[in-house]
Amino acid sequence: MAATMQAEAVAPVTNGTSTSCARSRSRYAWMDKILSRPSPNTDPEWEAGQAVVDTLEQWRILVIGAGGLGCEILKNLALSGFKNIDVIDMDTIDLSNLNRQFLFRHSDVGKPKATVAANFVMKRVPGCTINAYVGKIQDKDEDYYMQFNSVICGLDSIEARRWINATLVGMVDMENPDSLKPLIDGGTEGFKGQSRVIFPTMTSCIECQLDMHAPRAAVPLCTLATIPRQPQHCIEWAHIIKWEEDRKDITLDTDDPEHITWLYQTALKRAQEFGIQGVTYSMTQGVVKNIIPAIASTNAIIAASCCNEAFKIATNSAAFLANPAVIPPGVDPETYDPDDEFAPAPNNYMLYTGDNSIYTYTFGHKKKSDCPVCGNLPKDLSLSKDTTLGDLVDSLAERPEAQLKKPNLRTESKSLYYSSPDSLREQTEPNLKKKLSDLIEEGEEVAVSDPALAGIDLRYRVRFTKGSPVQRDTQMMRCEHEYGGYWIATALMRYTGKPIDSPRSFMSREELSGSFLDQQTWAPPAFLILLSRRTPVALRRFQILKMKILITGFTRGQGQRYFHRQSQLEVVPSHYSLVNCLLAMGHNVEQRVVEPGDDLSMYDEAIIYLSNPSSICSVHTYGALYAISQHPDCIFAVDDWPIKQTFQSLIKGPLDKGVFHHFWLRNCHKSVEELQPYQACFEKAFETIAAKRNRLLISAFSTDHLNTANKADHGVHIITDKIAYPRDRTFTFNANPYHRNRSWEYPHHSGPEDPTYLPPSTPQPISARPQKSHNFNFASLAQQHTQKWLKSQGLIGNPNKDSPTSLFISTWPVHLYGKRPSPQRLSSSGRLKESTMIQTITRDWGCLMPGYEHAGSGWWRARPLQCADAGSIMIGEEKELKVLYGEGYQYYGLKAKDLTTMTVGELEIVAAEQRACLYMCHPLDREVQKGEVGACLEAKRDGR
Repeated sequence: MAATMQAEAVAPVTNGTSTSCARSRSRYAWMDKILSRPSPNTDPEWEAGQAVVDTLEQWRILVIGAGGLGCEILKNLALSGFKNIDVIDMDTIDLSNLNRQFLFRHSDVGKPKATVAANFVMKRVPGCTINAYVGKIQDKDEDYYMQFNSVICGLDSIEARRWINATLVGMVDMENPDSLKPLIDGGTEGFKGQSRVIFPTMTSCIECQLDMHAPRAAVPLCTLATIPRQPQHCIEWAHIIKWEEDRKDITLDTDDPEHITWLYQTALKRAQEFGIQGVTYSMTQGVVKNIIPAIASTNAIIAASCCNEAFKIATNSAAFLANPAVIPPGVDPETYDPDDEFAPAPNNYMLYTGDNSIYTYTFGHKKKSDCPVCGNLPKDLSLSKDTTLGDLVDSLAERPEAQLKKPNLRTESKSLYYSSPDSLREQTEPNLKKKLSDLIEEGEEVAVSDPALAGIDLRYRVRFTKGSPVQRDTQMMRCEHEYGGYWIATALMRYTGKPIDSPRSFMSREELSGSFLDQQTWAPPAFLILLSRRTPVALRRFQILKMKILITGFTRGQGQRYFHRQSQLEVVPSHYSLVNCLLAMGHNVEQRVVEPGDDLSMYDEAIIYLSNPSSICSVHTYGALYAISQHPDCIFAVDDWPIKQTFQSLIKGPLDKGVFHHFWLRNCHKSVEELQPYQACFEKAFETIAAKRNRLLISAFSTDHLNTANKADHGVHIITDKIAYPRDRTFTFNANPYHRNRSWEYPHHSGPEDPTYLPPSTPQPISARPQKSHNFNFASLAQQHTQKWLKSQGLIGNPNKDSPTSLFISTWPVHLYGKRPSPQRLSSSGRLKESTMIQTITRDWGCLMPGYEHAGSGWWRARPLQCADAGSIMIGEEKELKVLYGEGYQYYGLKAKDLTTMTVGELEIVAAEQRACLYMCHPLDREVQKGEVGACLEAKRDGR
């Protein structure tokens, strides 16, 4: 289908260099000025004049997508002087499009987007010809794409991007320069967006950058057709499989309410068959249409960037992104080798974020030698010998570099699995249950194809490792996970009398009685599922942009790297999790003690911990103050519990020179003469802290623990009554280390080490453990609300001031540990070393952890891991248990008194589920932590 309008006759005009018959309208007068004379940004050999104008007008450009981005791109191209444009889109106009796709009107609802957009622009910009095609990009062959000079993508689909990327790369003929078609890709998501330029085979392609996109909720067909585990699986089954079976003669229209209703009802029926909750009409729309939030202003900015690059490429009037001839900034031209693996790439990627502030950044993404599209090397894949082919197929749906829904796997000698057609799928489906080691040899290459790859194969070289296979349930990890899997499965089977395949379904009122079973089953709420689907575009930048980051602080520990690789973790300081998170994001992190006078200019970013110093005049405190003075735009990091003391004191600063000299100079291990030159630096550091302009990264569970008041109208966070800190400068970071934080394909103690993963010890089987005692252990800070909490747990009655030891009325003894004064006058057995405390937790069933208004120390963070590794049960406040174990945890309402009525078998089940939630299905994954830290890094302001 085509919609064209012939160029109308125009009168000649005079531009800066010659008389032209092609330039008539005054709207292009500014263009004449750009193209008729050189500028400091043009190449010295560039020749201005009519030839450039003619090139622009004859330049044939293809726009893929006529939605939010496509409408803006078409308008921009026409107003920039492009007169030979094609647009392709398969969608029709929906009523919801009208608030941001300004080429459409209410009367256009139901019409093809490409046709309406083309006609609108041609009507408003006479002389511009736009050919519209309504259909899929996959319907066109290489000859169609060969006729264009460049391609702009305004798509909201990763699959379509991958297809056009693979097609353009496959078209390149080294002997035919015209076969190389520059690809300009734009994308938006809410207030964030990106534009990038790709020269196929020469620069990093979309496949090279695929891991920047958060893995989608992609599920292979074999999973959809067998046992669904999430409500989305049921919707995808109805969409992909059931519609083709029952209504294959009808083309699915995702904008038709009747079609969406049929999919919803079909998915709901399947979900009820498998006991899955959460299928709704709105979720059905979101899954089928892959709804992405869009904002008109973001579309306009990204479209402008894409068209600007298209204009520069067509006219060569200025340096454009991904220009292979441009040497990256800061690189010596004499030593620069673009083919060097470690050489920086030319800037080819621009990101934009506009949520907290307006920020853009341009950087170079390196081409990958093992890219399946533009590279030539296979990617090594380490797998257990016990991994089945089905496990591998499942993992391909979530691996960042794959994200495939319908994979086909084969080797040079045999076919392993085909997802289509049905005849080949039925023939190869039995292989899914076989071990890979029985199907292929060590080091053998496996080729993976998918419709999204446009005929390109992913190539994996399989390496077998020792260990059990890692099997992932998208709702939670299966019981057979090697970390304690034997223990969990044994505990459940021992009580229920039957083998357990997945903990999701083992809980029922018949199997385990008790008031605490009135909770929902394992299915997590929809917001957790949505949370795992996407990471904002701007935050993904820090997964690939390498920075050198300094971390130091006021205490010795913050300047020295912790490496706890013991079987039992005794302490988990917050800066340990932060360092590991930054390393996982790809940054070069140096955690060190700074000496006054050190050269700190090599660091791109500095993070200074403002915790309580061990000595107010220690070398660590001096070094931290000096680092602040050298990096005045640094990040201040602080645990949320010392904010009211340390941070408030630092903001006030030294009272006067006498106090400053006394505390900060004369009590140091260095002489006054040695430190005198740095006095101005320390004063500058205090001024920087007191100004409250720096980013403040607070290690906390949530903002609920931070704000005693919130003045939204003034944009201010009131962290305490005396500290009013700007909201856009305050960031939170969940420093808890006990979520799943390692690569799934590598079993424990094999494969490359993931620095963000703190491995739990493998607990002994129940049969090999000593019998646990029915005791509670209470080792905690003595807060004012402790007595109230203990009373709510059914452990104490009315307090007797004269006899505090008689407070406990539980049938299980309660042992208190700690040496801090107790406002409740509770007796204590004294403070234990953590190693002794771990032994105590291992010996007894119960561990009491009253909640705090703050995160607590590194020992508090380690306690849940200690309980899980010991096979004991932790009892805490309901709100904090949700944070610790996630929404999938059932026992929020479980009280300490409930444990006293349980049998050993019931206790084992509770402990098994608690451990499973902590290690296997915790809602926090490393992308959440990266997003939190990335948001803080992203907010850096030049000149601060």
